[in-house]
Amino acid sequence: MKTLFLILTILIASNANSQNDYKLYSKVWKLVPTIYGGYDFEPVGDSYYDFQRIDSVRNNINPSKVNSYLLKSFNEFRKDYGAPPVIEDLSLSSRCQSFSKILPTNFSHDNTLKDAAECIGTLHLISLTKISKTDGDFNKIVADCLFDKFVNSKPHMDILLDKYPKYGFGYTIINNKIYVVIRGKY
Repeated sequence: MKTLFLILTILIASNANSQNDYKLYSKVWKLVPTIYGGYDFEPVGDSYYDFQRIDSVRNNINPSKVNSYLLKSFNEFRKDYGAPPVIEDLSLSSRCQSFSKILPTNFSHDNTLKDAAECIGTLHLISLTKISKTDGDFNKIVADCLFDKFVNSKPHMDILLDKYPKYGFGYTIINNKIYVVIRGKY
C-alpha cells in the first residue's frame, strides 16, 4: 500500500510539472512543485517569508502608483507570452475595483457578466515581504505580481492571454490580503 501511495504521489507531482507551461513575469518568486499537484510560490533566494515585514509591505504599497503600472505591467506580461498589447477600459476598471471590495465577504465570480471574462484571486502580503530595494520599484513589482498570481491556473491564463482588446483591473487591500479582479472584454 505504501508503494502504491508513493507511485501515485510521484505521478501526480510529475503530471503537475508537465502541465504548467507558464513562467513568472516578476523576478521575486519561483514556482516550486507540490506533492499534491500544482505549484506554490516561494521567494527567490531563501524560502522563508518575513512575518515582521507585513506592516512595512502594507505601508509601502501606494495604490495610485500600483494603478499607474497595471496596464504597463499587463502589456509586458502579455508580450512575454507573445500576445498583443491591449488598452484599459476605464469603466471596466471601475467595475473591477468595486467588485474587488465585495470579494472579502463573498469570494465568487460576478454572475452579472455577459460580455466579459473574469479572473479573481488573492495575494497575501506575506508573499511580498522578501522584495528588497535592489529588486526595483516596489509598486511596479506589486503590479507585476498581481498577474503572476494566475500562472497556476490555465483557465485564468487563457483569459489573460486571450484576444480581448480591452481589459479592466481592480484590487482592494484588506487585512493581510490583496483581492484582485481582472476582466477582459470585446
